[in-house]
Amino acid sequence: MLSVGTGSLNDICRKAAADLDKPICIFGTAPSMDGFASYNAPLTDGNFKITYPAKSPEVIIADTKILASAPAYLKSAGFGDMVGKYVGLIDWQVSALISGEHYCERVASLTRRATDMIMALADRITATDEESAGAVLEALLLTGIGMSFVKTSRPASGTEHILSHFWECKK
Repeated sequence: MLSVGTGSLNDICRKAAADLDKPICIFGTAPSMDGFASYNAPLTDGNFKITYPAKSPEVIIADTKILASAPAYLKSAGFGDMVGKYVGLIDWQVSALISGEHYCERVASLTRRATDMIMALADRITATDEESAGAVLEALLLTGIGMSFVKTSRPASGTEHILSHFWECKK
């Protein structure tokens, strides 16, 4: 299976690949979300975002020229997704302290480093700049890989994602 695009399209294709037990390749066209490498897919079902098991792709391809020419609002979405990682990491650590949930400092550190890298590029995110577009995609991929390592979305999302999914469904 081949998915060309970003966001919901990739989520639908990764879910279908899991359901059909087929390999999947993603050709990313915008650095807008961390789901490229994720093992799950948030899909809208009955005006709710529900996370379903999905398949991590065998291959992810992206061209920095295409990523850099993506609309500024999609590049901003990727930046916003990364900024939300700080909240997600705090939520994960608090949950581990309160409930004993598994917390992996190595994966949390990977996410933190990727997010710090993007914060350093904040003033260049919406520019037509291959270096910053490639860096945002790399950071988004790292957080997706982190989720796959621990088989939970905790390294990449927390309460801010629940709220964003709610607002997305209420538009």
